Amino acid sequence: MLSQGNPILLTDAINTGLINELHYDFRLLNSYHPELKVLVFETDVETDQYIDLYDIYVEEDIAGMIFNGHLHVHNAIIDYELDTYSAFLLVKGNLTCDNLVAGCTEILVKGNANVLHTFIGYYNHGEVHIEGDLHAGLWIEDDHHTNVNGKVNAVTFCRSWHIATPDFSNWHDILLPEAVTELMKDDYLFAGNADLIHKIKEGQPVFKQGLLHTRLTLDDFYRLHQNSLYPPDMDKLTMVEDKWVVSFTRAGHLPGEQEYDSIFIMNHRTDLSFFLLKENDLMICLYDDGDNEWKDIVRDSPQERELRRYFSRAQEIVSSRETWNAQYKTAINKEQLWHLIWMLNPTDDLEAFKLTATAIFNRVILAAEYPYAYIHNTYQDDSEKRGLADAPAFSVPIALFDGLLSQGLLAEIPVHRPLANEIAALNQLGTLYWNTTFQYPESYASTPIDTEYLQFVNDQLQQYEMGIIRLNPGIDNYILACIPLRELTAITEKLLLFQIRTDYLI
Repeated sequence: MLSQGNPILLTDAINTGLINELHYDFRLLNSYHPELKVLVFETDVETDQYIDLYDIYVEEDIAGMIFNGHLHVHNAIIDYELDTYSAFLLVKGNLTCDNLVAGCTEILVKGNANVLHTFIGYYNHGEVHIEGDLHAGLWIEDDHHTNVNGKVNAVTFCRSWHIATPDFSNWHDILLPEAVTELMKDDYLFAGNADLIHKIKEGQPVFKQGLLHTRLTLDDFYRLHQNSLYPPDMDKLTMVEDKWVVSFTRAGHLPGEQEYDSIFIMNHRTDLSFFLLKENDLMICLYDDGDNEWKDIVRDSPQERELRRYFSRAQEIVSSRETWNAQYKTAINKEQLWHLIWMLNPTDDLEAFKLTATAIFNRVILAAEYPYAYIHNTYQDDSEKRGLADAPAFSVPIALFDGLLSQGLLAEIPVHRPLANEIAALNQLGTLYWNTTFQYPESYASTPIDTEYLQFVNDQLQQYEMGIIRLNPGIDNYILACIPLRELTAITEKLLLFQIRTDYLI
């Protein structure tokens, strides 16, 4: 692999600014060892070669390596040296390897770091900086400085403050019993132990299988809170499944609005509920065991173990609804929707109607892009009335005519009550559009609206080039619109784009 790199003097790397992003005092190092070189790899590199960063420095006079693309090592990258110097790594793409052990070396990864098995950072003379995400089977941090800008997807171990909320802090919890016997002395083990590192390098069994997260991190909070069910302008989202309730709130920016992002998880079968909130860059976890008083969760307590179980259940609930939401999301023609709404404008006050049109438009977009939030949160009562939970494929047409109804641009006439009792809604619509009211034959004092009545009205309106059409989105009630007959074909065609058929009866 080393032969693929272009060697330049460390002096030139310093003077040209190639290593300005690194923190080590390379000028001092160069003053002692002016013969040192830096290897520059211009393209992606993939190799099966084991990389020993200390040996590369000592035996090859290489101060470090710069990879301008991705680096994929089907082997281990290890630095056995904790105190003096080892070759640096600067990877401008992603770094992928089987195991990564960093002592005094400096490693900067501009992309993601993907470590198949174990990543160890040990002792305080070294530094690892990952600007993307860290994916690893197990991350062990022991008196070392590792900084991950992105998300951490790894089981974590740390005995001190270097990882804020590690999953484990006791070697006995992660080491195999035989490894405890062999490696630990007086119940102590340093992560830079040469025997431990050698076992990892050789792929020998050291750690227990199936290690799982035991503590929640801020990344866990973000992944659950920033789910795909949350419309951008919604500040609260609630999900209910059986006895479980999962509720999210989003921080606002105006006085009186919610101050923090938060997650609430409750099970009605128990007296235990949890409240998680993000304050600055910290996650605060509280519990209520039925006395209506929120209390801090103590580390390694029964409540902390229950929080992980509750959180896992919340993840399952959210995931199932994200799958459901993706299934019923609908791509619609927003330009045609906007035009259709304006075709039903009853006023010359364009500024006033713009507000009305925007409200209807946004309602339909919400139903199309976030059907779960539309049905179960924002318009829960309307959706229950329409039975949308059982027929979510009709969210868009129902949202359109309910939006028009809410703004008084349509009339809904029930079919199970006499028309005489409902004529006020139709008269209100006629007054809005044409400043007129409607008569009805005497028989409709006791019978509901029907097709014969629409024929009766349209026969009278035809001379004025006006008409009433029935919108038929699949419900029994009559949804009626007043239109000029010259727009009949255009309105009918546009409504069909949104799964709404129309009937013009004469």
